[in-house]
Amino acid sequence: MMAKTRARERYVSDIAFLKRQDQCWVEKRHGDMYSIRGSADLFGCIGGRHFEIEKKRVGVAASQSQLARLYKWSTAGAICGVYWTRADLIQIFANHGVVLKE
Repeated sequence: MMAKTRARERYVSDIAFLKRQDQCWVEKRHGDMYSIRGSADLFGCIGGRHFEIEKKRVGVAASQSQLARLYKWSTAGAICGVYWTRADLIQIFANHGVVLKE
């Protein structure tokens, strides 16, 4: 149970970090039996650009279905990526010309 609590705290912290950014809205996608397989954990919009971001624990890779969904979104122009740490999250946006403030 303790591991789930820490994971939830990291999500909440990352969501709060993104919501502090200018012109940004982010939501956590809660998967269930009706969700599309491979959908990213976090989605939203920053400065008019849609993003789909997958959060993973250190040492855990994204699944093939997650990578396939991210690829589809990226070909449509969305900011996409998989991150393990806050630095990774910041880099995903930086790779698309979006500078996040700490």
